[in-house]
Amino acid sequence: TRGGFKCCEIGSTLKIFLFHFIAVPSFIRNIKLHVVVSLALFLASSALNASTLYVKQSGGDDANNGSSWANSLNTFSKALEIAETNASIKAIWLAKGTYGGSDNNTDLAAGDEQSSSVFTISKALEIYGGFAGTEDSLDKRSHGGSSPHDTFAGHPTNETIIQGAAGLRPIYLAVANIELDGITFSRGGASVAPVPGEGGGVYAKSGATLWRCKVKNN
Repeated sequence: TRGGFKCCEIGSTLKIFLFHFIAVPSFIRNIKLHVVVSLALFLASSALNASTLYVKQSGGDDANNGSSWANSLNTFSKALEIAETNASIKAIWLAKGTYGGSDNNTDLAAGDEQSSSVFTISKALEIYGGFAGTEDSLDKRSHGGSSPHDTFAGHPTNETIIQGAAGLRPIYLAVANIELDGITFSRGGASVAPVPGEGGGVYAKSGATLWRCKVKNN
């Protein structure tokens, strides 16, 4: 309708009203277009935040919901707890720091590899490290050297370490399709039953993808 508006529906709950711009001055059309584009960007950003948990040792708090850096969690174990009970969570972003020690989800009574691991991941997740704690996209992480002769070319300069403990490996990947990117796994061991001597750094039960990671001093 001339000078009226149209409504389009996205999903079952969100409706966006788009103005019909026939015979409307160009500067007004530009303003309305800017509003629509901004709304689209906001929706895309909201979708990312809804599926990602943010963890930051400095300034994070496990009382937060982990929906952004400003509302980041403090521990990796809390993020895993939330992710494994929330189907919408697909990724966890870890800011620089060392995760382990009292921050763990070890279950000594589990009777499997979880009892010999500091962290166990039991859901197909994407875990990213190497953040300063302000980035809004993965490609804004700061990376190391780019030479193909550099052993750790491309590894984030803001190091995120998942650390083992006496007789415990840093991480056990209990399911398939887990992706790890930009993380260092170190100071682990595998001397605790039921699988002593296996996977001192990373134990992947069903395969996993590691990208720009370091597995060292285990």
